Amino acid sequence: MHQHFLGGGFGRRLESDMVVPAIAASKAVGKPVKLIFTREDDMQMDFTRPLTYQKVKVGLDGNGKPVAMEHDVIGAWPTAKWGIPAFLTPAVDKQRVGDTVENLHDSFTVNGADYWYSIPNHTVRNYENKLAQGATPSGQLRSVAPAWTFWAVESTMDEIAHASGEDPVEMRLRLLDGAGANAGGDKPQNIGGAKRLANALRAAVGRSGYGVTKLGPNEGMGVACVSSQERSSPTWTACVVHVKVDPKTGEVKLKKVTVAMDVGTVVNPDGVRAQIEGSIFWGASLAMFEKASMKDGGIEQRNFDSYTPMRMSQIPEIDVSIISNGEPAVGCGEPAVTVIAPAIGNAVFNAVGARVRSLPITAEAVKAAMKT
Repeated sequence: MHQHFLGGGFGRRLESDMVVPAIAASKAVGKPVKLIFTREDDMQMDFTRPLTYQKVKVGLDGNGKPVAMEHDVIGAWPTAKWGIPAFLTPAVDKQRVGDTVENLHDSFTVNGADYWYSIPNHTVRNYENKLAQGATPSGQLRSVAPAWTFWAVESTMDEIAHASGEDPVEMRLRLLDGAGANAGGDKPQNIGGAKRLANALRAAVGRSGYGVTKLGPNEGMGVACVSSQERSSPTWTACVVHVKVDPKTGEVKLKKVTVAMDVGTVVNPDGVRAQIEGSIFWGASLAMFEKASMKDGGIEQRNFDSYTPMRMSQIPEIDVSIISNGEPAVGCGEPAVTVIAPAIGNAVFNAVGARVRSLPITAEAVKAAMKT
């Protein structure tokens, strides 16, 4: 068997289910075969991104500063589905009893919850939702868990800022002080720690004109900054999104997306920029347009006429800043996916006061949030 490793699988090639029909066809004809799925077969037999529900609880002191956070992540566990203990992690609140999947948890599903903000009391709990996993077995999504954990974290950070009357950018910069473990340096890839993320945020804010640009009616700008993928190998990424919302329909128009990304050492600048640009559009598509429905245990959408990613006509203006400082090189193809959705959600709130807490951020969801 020859696996074709070219293309945008983003984790799909780690699955082996496509081997079964290939073997069946080969046995039927008695010869090697080349297996090509139609789009309809591929979408019917594919795995969905993990279904997740997150609950975040924050405690503020008398000055409105966050001093405690509880973050529960409930969802399907795509890595646990493989049943390979080496890919899983012992839970901190249990005594490890042998290398069995039952005693381990899928830490990939909570990456991003271990952010670099200095909040002194921080607890993260990871729960497997077996009902969700059984209803639609989940697969890997480009950017993995930071796609949903940073959606919750960065949306929450904005809610904290608004509740305490502080500017969302200034609050983030204050919490990205690089104190204690957030100084980084325990791994070569995270030298500089939170201060490098603060620098990326300053770069994105400065390039975007946040706080300076004169906005029209029902327009807003929202920010988010992330350390995707993992704490041991972060890519410091910040984003500012400029949106216009139609208050009658709830429709959101992306006007401009500004991204600044610290990738350490840049080997191929054109390649880095291409990956960042592609991941911006991918993240925007996930955030605003992509949604599947189930009927009789299967996905109803079978092609791109009913499953509708972002179209070329919906692509906004983008501004990309690549920060190269000679530190160890890190990944650049996925981090921007994770920062787009919360920045859009925060921008929508600033535009019309509608706080959307689920994805995708559709016109219907915005309109409903405007009524609450």
